[in-house]
Amino acid sequence: MLLYKPWQKVVIMGNASAENLPEGEKDAILTGQIGRTRIYRQLALATLVFILLILSFPGHWIAALQSWFQLWWPWVAPEQVPSNFPIDKLIHTALFAICAAFFVRGWHILRERWWSVCVVLILFAALTELIQRYVPGRSATLGDLLADGVGVILGVGMALLYLRKRPHA
Repeated sequence: MLLYKPWQKVVIMGNASAENLPEGEKDAILTGQIGRTRIYRQLALATLVFILLILSFPGHWIAALQSWFQLWWPWVAPEQVPSNFPIDKLIHTALFAICAAFFVRGWHILRERWWSVCVVLILFAALTELIQRYVPGRSATLGDLLADGVGVILGVGMALLYLRKRPHA
């Protein structure tokens, strides 16, 4: 029987042993990170939902949100930004990089199979682009899908680099 709290190290009680656990959970128990692992898994799933919602908003909602944000934060005025500046591609890349990093960090077993995170999230990106095709004021573009893919690869790479350099307790 495993008893743990997210802020404490895991205590193995009874006749349970770490040898019988899946590799990812064994690593989390041995390093005392199972509480953080659960949080990263929840963040990964929440990020998926957030991406699906944000990328499904109609175009006029995005313009309204942008106007609201400009009231609160000193953003650069839209007239001052060059018309060919790909801010939407940067947003796509950042959203998927964060999501991919949370997935790799949350499921330690994926260290060896990082490509599976890439495939699943790129398929998810394709689904969001397909959904955007039917949302008023939005469009599905290959450029957005490529930006999503770049974000996935960057996020996976950053998370793997972090996990490799992280000291094990």
